[in-house]
Amino acid sequence: MKRFQPQTARDYAVEAIAAVYSRRQFAADRLEALDARSQLDPREAGLATQLAYGTVRHTITISAVLKHVAEYEPARVKPLLRAILHCGAFQVIYLDRVPTYAAVDEAVEQAKRHAGKRGGAMVNAILRRLTKAIVAEPTEWKPSDPRLVRLDWSRARAFSQAVLPDPVQGTEARFLADASGAGARWCDRWTADHGSAEAASIAWAAQAEPPIVIQRNALGSDETWSTLSRSMSEASAGESAAPARDVLYSSRITDSLRAALHAGDVYVQDVTAHGVVDVLEPEADEQILDYCAAPGGKTIATAIRMRNRGRVVAADTSEDRLARLAQNATRLGLHCVTVHPWPADGAPGAADDVAIPDTFDAVLVDVPCSNTGVFARRPEARFNAIGRLLPALTELQLQLMQDAAKRVRVNGRLVYSTCSIEPSENEALLQRFLASNVGWRQTHQQLTLPQWGSACSAWRDGGYVARLERSE
Repeated sequence: MKRFQPQTARDYAVEAIAAVYSRRQFAADRLEALDARSQLDPREAGLATQLAYGTVRHTITISAVLKHVAEYEPARVKPLLRAILHCGAFQVIYLDRVPTYAAVDEAVEQAKRHAGKRGGAMVNAILRRLTKAIVAEPTEWKPSDPRLVRLDWSRARAFSQAVLPDPVQGTEARFLADASGAGARWCDRWTADHGSAEAASIAWAAQAEPPIVIQRNALGSDETWSTLSRSMSEASAGESAAPARDVLYSSRITDSLRAALHAGDVYVQDVTAHGVVDVLEPEADEQILDYCAAPGGKTIATAIRMRNRGRVVAADTSEDRLARLAQNATRLGLHCVTVHPWPADGAPGAADDVAIPDTFDAVLVDVPCSNTGVFARRPEARFNAIGRLLPALTELQLQLMQDAAKRVRVNGRLVYSTCSIEPSENEALLQRFLASNVGWRQTHQQLTLPQWGSACSAWRDGGYVARLERSE
């Protein structure tokens, strides 16, 4: 195999996809490591991100389609060549603005550079069969039609043959797993936990392209927010932006939005994550600890809610991510935020840590999790092995929660949150904590399942939040 040297947006995307297929990195982390944003102009960098995320998000569906049209077996193709093929297929199936011939030709040339003529010939043959099987421009999506691949809320790509399992009685679950791209393992779990109708809703949300959710910096001016709301609504013809209270939803980054982000007038955070801070109820002049803070959205929301008065300590084991968090806080004018690195190889709650106070009015512990509530934003998570993943994660989550609890003063509060919808990481873990920790009572818990709709404003990430209060 030849060494693959990224040059174009598609090259960077393929590198990131291959890293996911090799179980080495998240797509976003690989793009950052490749420094795509500095090597490419903003438009090309955006295309690289769209191709990488879209291909990973739809990998299971793409594999199913290619198996039907070309007797394709993905397990027999090495990760980088598979990434090239899937990225080309993603463009052919899902993107209207990329000409089919351009997507196919680029994929074939990439394959030749990576795997020589044989690789190029394989990619060419499979993608040509794919294009021949498409019979129409986007059409109306209809549930349970194995000839349709869903593109968005209402549209689908039509094929001349069934390209998904026929959802006759007894095979509905297999159809949903392949059609939505969520996979059989997770669809089966969601059906067991929530029933078949809710499982289908969760799975379809997992394949959607989530909107950008913009939160207002309430410390800024009303006029600036009104101007941004108006300009985004005009730019989207009323479809992409839908102001609701202090929230805007958009399907893309507009020039006015980019300027507002740069100026610190707004920040990006889904309403489900933002709701965690509502449960925390931080008040001005309090001492708050964000225990697993990076990348920092909840730290930012907490500081704004406190009117920039008091102290928010953002702690994490990643000094690089804390540095970016500090930069974001400065950009938004939040001087009440300080960052604190935990030792990467030690217990964060160690008693000899004197750099921050012993106790706080409130502690937020947003733990690492399976990401099952945000498959649309973290599409790689759908490939995680359930059996190996969850037991280790829940033990880590319980340890972090117990360590964080030691930092809460008497009559203080502890808020536990995840972006998971798995009971073992949420309700069950909370009960494990309460069973082994006296002096705590639960005062609130909420599970939000992923939601999708015809308007951007219908979107919700999935997640869980619980609030506990300490009485002794």
